[in-house]
Amino acid sequence: MSNKKWINILISSIQVGKFVLIEGIQEELDATLDPLLSRAIKKKGNSYQLELGGDPIDYDPAFRLFLMTKLFNP
Repeated sequence: MSNKKWINILISSIQVGKFVLIEGIQEELDATLDPLLSRAIKKKGNSYQLELGGDPIDYDPAFRLFLMTKLFNP
């Protein structure tokens, strides 16, 4: 999340169904990830959409998000 273009990388990964690993998670997450973590995915016709950062984007069901932390019991 320290990369300046992390949101663009995340959006493109969601659209094409790639895996994303976010390392170094602390006790609080960025609020931009809330719709993704709550799985607020809506079906529009034959496709799925997710509102991330205020804009609706296409969602590929093959997308996977992994969060990695060094905290003992997150």
